[in-house]
Amino acid sequence: MENSTNGVTLESGVIANPRYSKLLDVHRYSEHSAVSHLVKPIWHRCFGQPENAVSRRGGVKPKASGVTQLRTIILDLYMAWATDPDLSVAVTMNNTAWKAGSRYNKIGMSRQSPRVISRLHELGYIDLAAGSYAGPGAVTNRTTRIRAAEPLRRLFRDAEFGPQHVLTHPEKENIILRGAETSQRNLEYADTPETERMREDLRAYNRLLQRTFIDVPDQEQQFIERPIKSGYRAGEMTRVPVCGFDNFVHRVFNRNDWHCGGRFYGGWWQGVGSEFRKRIHINGQPTVEVDFEAIHVAILASQYGVVLESDPYVLDDGFVDGLDPLEQRKLVKTLVLIALNAPFKSKACTAFRNNASTGSMAKSMTNKELFRVMDAFVEKHPFMAGDLCADRGIALMNKDSRIAAHILRVFTRHQIPVLSVHDSFIIDYSMARRLKVGMGAAAIAALG
Repeated sequence: MENSTNGVTLESGVIANPRYSKLLDVHRYSEHSAVSHLVKPIWHRCFGQPENAVSRRGGVKPKASGVTQLRTIILDLYMAWATDPDLSVAVTMNNTAWKAGSRYNKIGMSRQSPRVISRLHELGYIDLAAGSYAGPGAVTNRTTRIRAAEPLRRLFRDAEFGPQHVLTHPEKENIILRGAETSQRNLEYADTPETERMREDLRAYNRLLQRTFIDVPDQEQQFIERPIKSGYRAGEMTRVPVCGFDNFVHRVFNRNDWHCGGRFYGGWWQGVGSEFRKRIHINGQPTVEVDFEAIHVAILASQYGVVLESDPYVLDDGFVDGLDPLEQRKLVKTLVLIALNAPFKSKACTAFRNNASTGSMAKSMTNKELFRVMDAFVEKHPFMAGDLCADRGIALMNKDSRIAAHILRVFTRHQIPVLSVHDSFIIDYSMARRLKVGMGAAAIAALG
């Protein structure tokens, strides 16, 4: 299919896999002059002049101009294309979803944006896969996906700017409060001295990350392929973007409660396995990853005044038939962590099987077999009896996030970049000992 406008032949394609996507980042911006040189001709072809050609008729004037909203969309399409030309961007075309006054929309993207997206598609600048809805909670539900089509890709290839010139808006909200787990909707909230302190800490950390070169020197592509472990697409391979410049880190609190969750998210290093993380370099130096051993069990043990004498996930060899000691430990650890997040035992078993790889022994274990493992764990650690399958995980995540916050705050003040992976941390290998000492101090400071 082809379109023509102003003498330019525009081609459109098909997004073969709309599930391979990222959310539209409404906080893309750049101060590079070449960005304006790319965007303004597109605006002119789409809408002509003046700029208010797509402004709302009546009502409140949009916070962001039409050109600003077009620039933001184009920049995010550019970053997706630079990461992987097959990567699409998920957007909602529902006008009511665009709230210009939200704390999660500092640039002020408005209901003009769907009109801009529609016009880009009409003129062949983008490929578009329309959203689908099969009913409440259907796994096939998804929003619209867009991706740069060849005419826009040609402009990207000729652009005089690069990914390093595309920045995150400095006022982007980094402290996120979400509602019920079923909706995962971001909630508006009133700031407190604590939220303001957390926000400033993260802004300082993100500024440090912007000045830090984080890469994997022997990685040629901007993505790796990894299997999807759970859900209806379990077993499929998906691409995980890596080594990009987009390292904006934020904290997510859950259940409309500042004592639930609070972990750090956003760094690409969290989406890859531990083996790949071993190859990460920071500012040209190899790194080491240091973790808290069995952190949630250790936190609970400290609360009960119990000293863990050994690895809590180790049961007697051969307790689970068919598994060697390492495989058995991994199974016990996974089951215990899932059970800490589950409200009751049968739900823990279902979640465990859903998390297991297709074709694995764990996938076919019965509730009775899994109950036996949990009972053996509690027999070894009686203090855990009231915490398994009692929905403790979300509060434990809050406690490990407070430890992580202390570590990142201290090292950021010393201008030493540390990458958080929830209960483990990546640092320049020469500072491993300093990190270990800092982790111990953070645990004491955060938990007492």
